[in-house]
Amino acid sequence: MKRFLKLFSIVLMVFILTGCVKQNIHMDITNSEVKISVTDAMNSSLRDETAVAELKAQYEELGYTVEDYDGSKDGYVGVVYSKTYKLSDVSGDDAVEFHLETIGTEDFKDDQMFKLEKGIFGNTYRATFIFDTTAASIEGFDEDDISENASSFDISYTVTLPSKAKSHNADSVDGNTYTWNVEYGEKAEINYVFSTMSLVTMIIIGVVAIVVVGIIVLVIVKMVKKHKNNLPPTEGIPTAVPVQPGMPVNNSANYIMPNAPVVEQPTSVVVPNPEVPVTPVVEQPTPVVVPNPEVPVTPVVEQPTPVVVPNPEIPATPVVEQPKVNNDVN
Repeated sequence: MKRFLKLFSIVLMVFILTGCVKQNIHMDITNSEVKISVTDAMNSSLRDETAVAELKAQYEELGYTVEDYDGSKDGYVGVVYSKTYKLSDVSGDDAVEFHLETIGTEDFKDDQMFKLEKGIFGNTYRATFIFDTTAASIEGFDEDDISENASSFDISYTVTLPSKAKSHNADSVDGNTYTWNVEYGEKAEINYVFSTMSLVTMIIIGVVAIVVVGIIVLVIVKMVKKHKNNLPPTEGIPTAVPVQPGMPVNNSANYIMPNAPVVEQPTSVVVPNPEVPVTPVVEQPTPVVVPNPEVPVTPVVEQPTPVVVPNPEIPATPVVEQPKVNNDVN
């Protein structure tokens, strides 16, 4: 930040600033790397192409990757410079105070940023940072300049961790991202502690995950086999075929079962329910008809066989015997 403010000191002294300068330092930390990205931008009304070009050249000389700041949303112009380090290269056993305002300057020391505490299943890292924006740390500015222009600066530090922080003093939290808002002219203390998983832990988690998935698959396969074994056998049962011309058709369906075996149905056995009483069957006596003495009995009269008497007035036709016809031919 020293370099940034020095380059724009003349511009800042000329204009009465109202939210015209921003600097955001962002660290994206994974289990193995730390990427530092710094945004230095100012209001487009203070645009100075020469100063921006000088910033780019100086940051590139220090080994940073430099890009133009995209100010399409807020109307700012400036640069974004970044560099990636191995987490193991910027961590050590000693407790240190790392000054964020030195990033991007010759005073920046990247040998140690975090205090490392090693563990079997993972490592713990402790950050003790200082973000100094007082007059003593900014060349070309005095306390009066700072007090007059304090509201003109938007300064913050943001870190994204591989897991939730064990402890922190951040101003705001969004998931695993922690933000500290720094007031221009103050010396801010930034502290947080986080952990990473070791290679051994990741291997163990991977093996356990594979074992669990294997057990689940094995259980599913066994359940499917058991279900198939419980199904009734289908071997030997003929398959229904469509009716062909000339084939006998069952009136109740459009399909027949050729060569279907006749299965004798077992006789149903009715088991009496012990809770329901059995009603005994009583044999009914044969009814006897008793004649009523008041009603006279009509006697049955046997009818005589009729005799045919010939009529003497009608001559009887004699029966003539027909000669026998001999069909033999001599």
